[in-house]
Amino acid sequence: MKQQRRDSIAILCTLAMCTTAANSAPPRDFHAGASVGAGLIQPEGLDTIDTSRSTSIRAGGSLFAGLRLGALPVGDGMPVHAELGLFRIGSHRVTYKLPTGSSELTAAGQGAYLAAKLDLWNPGRFGAFARLGVARTSVRASTPVGQPPVAISGRGSGLMWGVGLQYGFDNGLALRADLTGYERTSPRSSAGGPSLALAYRF
Repeated sequence: MKQQRRDSIAILCTLAMCTTAANSAPPRDFHAGASVGAGLIQPEGLDTIDTSRSTSIRAGGSLFAGLRLGALPVGDGMPVHAELGLFRIGSHRVTYKLPTGSSELTAAGQGAYLAAKLDLWNPGRFGAFARLGVARTSVRASTPVGQPPVAISGRGSGLMWGVGLQYGFDNGLALRADLTGYERTSPRSSAGGPSLALAYRF
């Protein structure tokens, strides 16, 4: 019930920002880009990693596109974009400590999101932004035979959030660095991690 309430609040906040921005009627523009990052799928209830075992993380990434809807009437105006993206969480192997012993979990995932991107501070080339929306994710995970199982495979929908910094160039390119989180990537997991993206505005 608490998770559903949080998802509902995220959806309402996203719709409210998009609706308010669209009514402000500034010039519209589009952006599209790609990112590369290191994501980690976190099993529910497990947060102790066995640091004595090796950990491997493969890079994942995303493709995204967005439309500027307008700007929130705050200060000089905070630009708001509706952004749609496809993402992949690269395969990674992490060993967790359980009451019955250690378990080596190998996991990966992929999904899609719809979010509102809000430029919080953008005095010039350099700025900060935040994203809030919802995501649908599919997770695949396995543990070796003989080790305590960590069953987190499945599909899930939940809150998607992100905060980051961006730098714009005169030719329309923009470099973005952010931290993104996905809640309820499956019935028993969440995910998140840093990424670096290159976008083009046209």
